[in-house]
Amino acid sequence: MMKTESGNHALVLGGHSFIDELGNDPGVDFADQLVIVTAWRDSGYDTIDTTYEAERIAVGRVLEEAGLQKKIKVIAWNFFQCEGEGILGPTRPYRPDSLDRMMEQLRLDFIDHLVVHPVPDEGEQQRQEELALSWQAAGRVGTLGTWDPKSSLADDYENRIPYQFMVRPCNINTPGAEAIFREAKQLGWRTLGTSPFDRGWLLDKLSKTAHEALGGIFDVHRERIAGLMLRYSYFVEGMDRLIIGIRKKEWIAQNKRHLHKGPLGELERLELHSLFEKAKSP
Repeated sequence: MMKTESGNHALVLGGHSFIDELGNDPGVDFADQLVIVTAWRDSGYDTIDTTYEAERIAVGRVLEEAGLQKKIKVIAWNFFQCEGEGILGPTRPYRPDSLDRMMEQLRLDFIDHLVVHPVPDEGEQQRQEELALSWQAAGRVGTLGTWDPKSSLADDYENRIPYQFMVRPCNINTPGAEAIFREAKQLGWRTLGTSPFDRGWLLDKLSKTAHEALGGIFDVHRERIAGLMLRYSYFVEGMDRLIIGIRKKEWIAQNKRHLHKGPLGELERLELHSLFEKAKSP
């Protein structure tokens, strides 16, 4: 069955939307965040992704203010910052107090989906996986997922904790998504893609390339190419849900219009690949 935009809530609102550092469009203040999240839920969507602590704090405040804590599902990750660091703290292994810290930031008593982002040290990785599994067994978190697994998933995850989902980049600049999603499906995992526009930076490169070649109005090119990039990522075979940034309420309806067109046609796909290759040229 072909994935439909309206049938399975397949878009996830990315918390990067609320951090200035992780996007090329102007950031949004609390009032705008409240409008976007409320419109997101009113449009039939039910999940928000939160990676960094600043995102969790922003989303927690919005959910409480809007009264949506029981109506929105949240994805959380093991990114934490220490004193003196910027807001984009690195991946750190979960510690016994990490879940309480995240719940306090999100103002929630349950986290629906927990990503166990791998860390380099194998011992630390095993400990954080066991800890996440204990939180799940205690009924404090729902499903457990991992970030950007490589090929040979069956071998790599044979003796690991039973993950239920995975997340990886899925855009024209990150080939190979279909193969990874296919392997994940064989393990019974749900699959999430992210960064269809590469946080807007890739979108602007392709839009600039089109504008320089064709002239006209830059924003017209940008909206059209955004639609191509969104449909390219969204309709990748084997992907269940796509995490997407939203910094303007109007983009919610705009994205719906794009997705209702269905998968890219051959000429549209060729155009997008052509723009991508030209944008890479020095």
